[in-house]
Amino acid sequence: MSTSLEITYGGKVSVQSIAHTICRIGSNPSLELCMDGIAEHAATLRIQNGKRVIYNRSGKPILLSGKQVQHDQTSPWGEGQLLELADDIRIRLMHDRKANLTVAPRRRDDNSLVVTRDSASVSDVATEKKKSRVMIFGFLIVFATILFSSDSTGANKARDEAFAQVINGLLAAENEPNAGCYQQVRINLQNAMLRPNQHDDLIHDSRRIIASNKAVKNDLLDAQVMQFIKSYF
Repeated sequence: MSTSLEITYGGKVSVQSIAHTICRIGSNPSLELCMDGIAEHAATLRIQNGKRVIYNRSGKPILLSGKQVQHDQTSPWGEGQLLELADDIRIRLMHDRKANLTVAPRRRDDNSLVVTRDSASVSDVATEKKKSRVMIFGFLIVFATILFSSDSTGANKARDEAFAQVINGLLAAENEPNAGCYQQVRINLQNAMLRPNQHDDLIHDSRRIIASNKAVKNDLLDAQVMQFIKSYF
């Protein structure tokens, strides 16, 4: 199942697709959805059997459709309902795509949710990963079309090649467990390339994530990302 979230953060609105059955939300860069200004692990979105449930992992109440969800409590999250994690951080549930994924939730020692899939769902998981790669490939095609429709210089072509290498590296890294930080860096860089008027904040956030104490660390990829940022931003 894939779920689309409309995220209002820092006065800006974006839409992000969540392809996993568990999405942890907080300021910790290792989580699947990372934003400053909230608890390290503020909430967990759980998607199972066509239903979404939000689990309050922060130390204070959060608001879902105007109603309080207390600490360590859960609440169903319906389409169109607004989740408020802070004054300027709001997430609206928009759309879902149903897939035949069989999941069995369990808990780690730290009480965070993980997902174990049975053998019957392995092919479905592979299909979801393939869809994700197709989406990224489509983005790269659109991006290249935009750039090459104008007079591209040798410097632009070098940047485009470096950008493609970085995105491919991030795409591979984000498929690892607890590597949501690299997914966020990829999204930031893609938006920065397509929205020059917003790239300062996006690049700053990417630098912060790469420099942070991540749960998953790839020194070679980190260096590649930082070199790309230094060279082209």
